[in-house]
Amino acid sequence: MEGRAAPSAAAQSGLSALSEAVRDFYAPGGAVPVVDARATTPSEFHDRFVAKNRPAILEHACDDWPAMSLWRGGDAPAYLKRRGMGRSVTADLTPSGLGDAAVAVGSPAGTHHHAMFVRPFEARMPFGELVDRVAEQASARRKRAGPAGDDLADARGTQSPAGLACGRDAAASHPLEAASADGRTLLLPAVPCRLEGGTDAPPAAPGAGSACDAALPPPPGAVYFSRQCDCLRDDDEAGFLARPDPARPADPPDVPPRLAFAGEALRRDGADAEPDAVNLWIGSGSATTSAHSDFYENFYVVVSGSKTFTLCPPTDVAFLAKPALPVGAYHLTADGASWCVRADADAAPTAWIAPDVARLGEAGVAAAYPLSAHASPVTVTVREGQCLYLPAMWVHRVAQSGFVVAVNYWYDMEFDHRYVAMMTAAALGQAIGSRA
Repeated sequence: MEGRAAPSAAAQSGLSALSEAVRDFYAPGGAVPVVDARATTPSEFHDRFVAKNRPAILEHACDDWPAMSLWRGGDAPAYLKRRGMGRSVTADLTPSGLGDAAVAVGSPAGTHHHAMFVRPFEARMPFGELVDRVAEQASARRKRAGPAGDDLADARGTQSPAGLACGRDAAASHPLEAASADGRTLLLPAVPCRLEGGTDAPPAAPGAGSACDAALPPPPGAVYFSRQCDCLRDDDEAGFLARPDPARPADPPDVPPRLAFAGEALRRDGADAEPDAVNLWIGSGSATTSAHSDFYENFYVVVSGSKTFTLCPPTDVAFLAKPALPVGAYHLTADGASWCVRADADAAPTAWIAPDVARLGEAGVAAAYPLSAHASPVTVTVREGQCLYLPAMWVHRVAQSGFVVAVNYWYDMEFDHRYVAMMTAAALGQAIGSRA
């Protein structure tokens, strides 16, 4: 595909200087440090990482959680199903594991691709059915991986520059296609379905025209529980798992309502910080979370399986294209046999990071996104029992392996000089990128 022209020599020099400064400050040595919570006080952790907006892996911060034994191992699915007996939750379904992502969607005529921000299909389903589907998908991926183990085995236990120790995951297996949006051509992962509509352009209203013709893979797409709505304190979602097990009412709940170490490390005005949201995540390697950033301090605990994060410092937004994309959502066709994408005519365009930060070294990506050569991605695999401190505004893309259950605590960030630096970098990148 034909990418945009490279920035001028003067712009390249300035971007290189910014890139070097970012790399020296945020990721010296290209590694995410591993910290033992038993040997580090929350105050020390604050000074070393929180105050400097640097990520770290915490070990032994959650050893006393009952979930660390109950939610992992071969008996975990059965235990979780028992806890969720009679409960329904909202599941995210996608044809190939990419939801809330910038993707290339085939046109109705099949002649080209549209760049879109596509949301998952949401469906209420019994919690036990969700657990079964995720466990089946994790088992199927282990079998396909063969004797080498799971599909992220090469990345397990590493903290390294992106691409040096990155296994193949759901998103990495997607072919990259040229797609048009926002007045430019983007290189995006193609999804196995097409836009609904009777013309070769995005439909003007949801559900218009004919359905797409892509076959729904068995089982029906990737299933993921990723409600980011304080779902572990929401009785309509997974709140039941944050209460004591009725079978052992005198014991503490499987996971605590707050993470004591995090609360102390984020202490403000003489009081421990309280989480703004506590979320549960259940999935397998079939689903991948695309690159994005959040305005929250994030303590992310992996209970079962592993999660591989590709991280970029906040000021790397200067190097990562973030076009405004039309919004759509996955849907099943009327016969339930195929997936399609329906445009949301009422939604304003969504600005989303276009390049997959775990694939910046692939052929064609540098030509499509010339500024991305200055980015400083770092890959870290978070294993069972570990907690990732993911500072506010860090770009992160997440793959997973095994039967994955995780809990994260979001804390409100302080909008201080770090926010100003990130916004300045974003404006710089937009100004240079628009001329490249």
